[in-house]
Amino acid sequence: MGLIQYARMMWARRTLIIFSTLGAFVVALTVSLSLPPVYEATSRIMINILRPDPVTGQAFNAQAAKAFLNAQTELIRDYRVAGKVVDVFGWTSNPQIAEEYRSRSKDDRRDFRRWLAQRIIDNTRVSLVDNSNILEITYRANSANTARMAADTIRDAYVEQTLAFRREDTAKTAEWFKAQAQKLSGDLANAERRKAEFEQKNGIVLQENNTDIESEKLKAIASAASMPVPSLNLPSMPNPAVAQLAQIDAQIAQMSEQLGPNHPQLVAMKQQRAAIARAAASAPRGGGGSGGGAASTAAMLDAQTRKVLAQRGLVGEAQRLATEITLLKDQYQKVAARSAELEQQAQSSETGVTLLGGAVSPDAPISPNRLLIALGGVAGGLAIGLALALGLEFADRRVRGIEDLDFPDLPFVAAMGSSKLDRPARSFWYWLGIGQKNLESSPA
Repeated sequence: MGLIQYARMMWARRTLIIFSTLGAFVVALTVSLSLPPVYEATSRIMINILRPDPVTGQAFNAQAAKAFLNAQTELIRDYRVAGKVVDVFGWTSNPQIAEEYRSRSKDDRRDFRRWLAQRIIDNTRVSLVDNSNILEITYRANSANTARMAADTIRDAYVEQTLAFRREDTAKTAEWFKAQAQKLSGDLANAERRKAEFEQKNGIVLQENNTDIESEKLKAIASAASMPVPSLNLPSMPNPAVAQLAQIDAQIAQMSEQLGPNHPQLVAMKQQRAAIARAAASAPRGGGGSGGGAASTAAMLDAQTRKVLAQRGLVGEAQRLATEITLLKDQYQKVAARSAELEQQAQSSETGVTLLGGAVSPDAPISPNRLLIALGGVAGGLAIGLALALGLEFADRRVRGIEDLDFPDLPFVAAMGSSKLDRPARSFWYWLGIGQKNLESSPA
């Protein structure tokens, strides 16, 4: 079939096509007028992920920032944020909305507040501005003022919930560190008690530098034994240790002016003097000279060495306990400092979100687009009319022109028709296809 044949079919069925198109247009226009207007308002926030957190000092890399922004997008449409919006609007006490809730489907088992929150979520859209850390919060409502208020309320509820999440997570972590600090404090007290009991039981006292007194005495005696003593045969000084004592006394007096009475160097010097004094007291008072004093010092050194070696195991255990105390103190200080830092973060009001301005009431609704709906109705009606016209024509074929008589085995001789002069004037109804005569009933 040629295009002219289809055109003749459409012309013959123009009444159906025209009224189908007009009917669809009227229906579309009626629907567009009955639809409630939909307004859209947008509010913006900026997530501060490009600079370090002012409290923790942490920053996001590119991959973590993308995941974080996606999480914030979902959080804005979360029930906890939408529920806050419901509370702010007071919809739970609205009798009209309550009636809508009671008329809902029986399969819907959500409570009233969650049902209202879902309406907020369904009308909320969150998008990320390209190549930025700015989020757009868009809300749709049947009122321009409601759309504006809802967009700003969702933004404020999100900021509030973000702060609550931060404080909640930080408080939980701070509680854990606080419990660890208390445990370490108890362990430290037990370690100090064990060390004190061990030292009291075994008669071992460690100095601040983690060495015992007997080892300090051994160092003092060894130092005295290695100290050169001038060989002077003075009748008035039978024992050369007296000169050493005088020299040590001078050093002690000088150190006492600079150091405290419990300073390890001063204590060691005093122990050295006591050892030399004992050696001088046990030395013979004749003309034995320095030989007898040296022999006495060597004997004291040997005895002190044996004593230190005998209690080496006990001293090692005491030093182990002291090292354990030092480690526990270091751990306790670090954990306590971290706990205090987290408590400070829990009290911080920093959310990492910057408000970029409130929403503005839209001037015109975004829907319904009546012109688009009308054009769609015209297009749909025209398509339906054409389909019906073709269906009727193919169901009941008629001769609409000489092209319909073009058969391969039947030669075409001639065609007869009415003259244009014999045709009556064509009225408006003719062009609409109303009152026209069919071709099969017209004279051949």
